Amino acid sequence: PFHQLNFVTSLARVLDAPVLAEPGSQIPSSRHTIQGFDGFLRNSENGDELKADLILRFGMQPVSKALNNYLDTLDDVMQICFMHPEQWIDGSLSSHK
Repeated sequence: PFHQLNFVTSLARVLDAPVLAEPGSQIPSSRHTIQGFDGFLRNSENGDELKADLILRFGMQPVSKALNNYLDTLDDVMQICFMHPEQWIDGSLSSHK
């Protein structure tokens, strides 16, 4: 349910980190939430300037091709995926946990 995702924006605020929220993710809007990021990530210059220290993924494998391509470039960055154990899908094999 929608109210269970409120912790994501609270966590982003505490970590001062962005949340890339796909359409339909039901992540509440906040100053840390970025929606409509596909065009931004498709520009390779933007991707080159973004370097994550850690990636926390919540829920299913992203459907955005641009986001999946970007995550593929970060193979040296720890990615931890939080999801229901019966839904484990990591098509890009990018999550470490």
